[in-house]
Amino acid sequence: MKRIIRLFAGALAICASSAAMAQSADGGMRIAVVSMETQRPLEGVTVTVTDRDGNVVTGRTKADGTVELSDLDTGLYAVTADGPGLVAAREPSVRVVGRKVTPLNLEMLARTEALEEVVVLARAQIADPHGAVSNSLLNREELRSAPGTGSDVLRALDGLPGLISDGEFASFSVRGRGPRDNLILIDDLPFDRVVHFDQTLGEEEDIGGGGRYSIFAPNSIESAEFSPGGWSAAYGGRSGSLLKLDVAGGSPTPSASLRVDIAGLEFGYEGPSGIHDDTTMYFTARQFDFGEVFDMIEELDIGDPELTDIVLKTVTSLDSGDTIEFLGIYAPEEYTRDIDNVLESPDFEDVSLIDTDQDLYLTGLTWRHLVGETGEWTNRLYFRANDKITSE
Repeated sequence: MKRIIRLFAGALAICASSAAMAQSADGGMRIAVVSMETQRPLEGVTVTVTDRDGNVVTGRTKADGTVELSDLDTGLYAVTADGPGLVAAREPSVRVVGRKVTPLNLEMLARTEALEEVVVLARAQIADPHGAVSNSLLNREELRSAPGTGSDVLRALDGLPGLISDGEFASFSVRGRGPRDNLILIDDLPFDRVVHFDQTLGEEEDIGGGGRYSIFAPNSIESAEFSPGGWSAAYGGRSGSLLKLDVAGGSPTPSASLRVDIAGLEFGYEGPSGIHDDTTMYFTARQFDFGEVFDMIEELDIGDPELTDIVLKTVTSLDSGDTIEFLGIYAPEEYTRDIDNVLESPDFEDVSLIDTDQDLYLTGLTWRHLVGETGEWTNRLYFRANDKITSE
């Protein structure tokens, strides 16, 4: 498995770097604006992009509701969209990186009557302005830059209304219930196990509210919507909370990253698929062997935990009214504690022998079709599995 990941990561990195060398060192944005009520593209919307120094770049959406802004310096930008008969939309923090076009989707409400004055003081983390005030929404930049989280999506939820988390692990509880008692949707596909290593590791006790790591690499989640209650009947059946995670859908321009540390490696690619002109993809793979780390720091009694995460998502635009999304997740983990680890235990305090093997699978296909002037028809087909074998 390690060799396959390394070979595949190296091939994609070479392809991505070759394509990126031909591009400008500056970055860009591709902003898509749609109606919140009908999900139809909005033409003629003025989009304003402002950097931290106050420099302004403007553009106007085309018939397909998109506008592309190029030659932007790297950094954080505030994006504002305004149009006739529409309530202005604003995204306060969008990051632009070099040699990459950052995609951004904005939804705008129709204005029923003229407003004399609107004063905006700050952006509240509210998922739906017409929904419950306890519903929260975190975008990609907020998830990545949350302090003390290591860019782990579940740790970044700490501090949201109705949620209790100590920030130490990828765990949380709502009214005393952990992630396995709540409804978790990944791209609107139900998947209740999104963590690694919820069992005992050495002297560390079980984590009742989750696990030690989420199955998502940093920056792989586009947005996270959390609701501690008050959701619609479509999400019924659970008494804890509702967490909706949207995986990033790729970028118009290719970019790749490779991170290597003492535990293993992590590779990510975001950009065109190279197979279909109107298909973008997001791919991430990581493999960590913490047994090598424990040997290095001479914690020889803990054991050998290993994890692998592979996430692939593609978004294909067939035409202006049809979109197909594919999502695949494979997240195995292994934990072994044998007699050698027992012999290293101080005073033989822990003599347990453990062998745990778990495989998580999720494969889903989503087809979105716009019907008439205001309708939307969505079909989802998915397969999920959780195979776990434990001997102690």
